[in-house]
Amino acid sequence: RRLEQELHACLTMLQQVEGATSPAVARHPAYVQMRADVQMQLEGLHEKLQEARARYEHEMRVTHAHMVAAQQQQQALLRSSAETNDDDDDEGELALEPMLHEALNRLWHRPYSCRVFTLQLLKSLAELDDRSLSMMASCFSRYINEHAVPVE
Repeated sequence: RRLEQELHACLTMLQQVEGATSPAVARHPAYVQMRADVQMQLEGLHEKLQEARARYEHEMRVTHAHMVAAQQQQQALLRSSAETNDDDDDEGELALEPMLHEALNRLWHRPYSCRVFTLQLLKSLAELDDRSLSMMASCFSRYINEHAVPVE
């Protein structure tokens, strides 16, 4: 924009000067030299403007292409994540359900205070995110297996 404005201002000034110039001045060597210099400057500005436009359009195309690629990649990741989570959820629930039943059955053979504590712990675990829950469930399972006292 700045180059366009500068080029337009130069063209306007050149047209005003040429419009006010008499034929005798227009033939003078100094005027001819000055006009040639102005013409070269205008051509240089025009080239810079064209280069700037081309660079801007190229950058916009590259930026747009990157944005489209990033969106497509993000959508693909979301789709694959959703499919993986659906598969994992189904498999995880099937694999954990028998273990949970067995642990709860063993829990009911424990003293009342132990049952209350365990249920409070399970309630707190239900409020955790998936990663934290997996870690806590693993630790809890290991603790129960290591410290379980056989029921007589």
